[in-house]
Amino acid sequence: MEAVRGLGELAAELRVGREQAAEVVAELSARVDAEVAAQAKRARAAATEGRRRDVRIREIEAQLLRVTTLLGALEQRLVAVEQAVAVVTARLGATRR
Repeated sequence: MEAVRGLGELAAELRVGREQAAEVVAELSARVDAEVAAQAKRARAAATEGRRRDVRIREIEAQLLRVTTLLGALEQRLVAVEQAVAVVTARLGATRR
């Protein structure tokens, strides 16, 4: 009888221990789930920011291309004006002689 009572007490202690372990596992699982969710949220935010920066970089690159093209055209015009000034100066010099 004593052995049966001892086994019953042991079984009760095991149930309590199992319930406590289940509570700890549930709490740890909830913490891990919350941390994983927070990390996923940070990763999504970082990815969104990265995409925004990529878009901005492409916009700046396009602007630089337009400015470079414009500067090339202005340089060609300046060369043409310099040539025209040289021709006019040469003609003026020739007529003075």
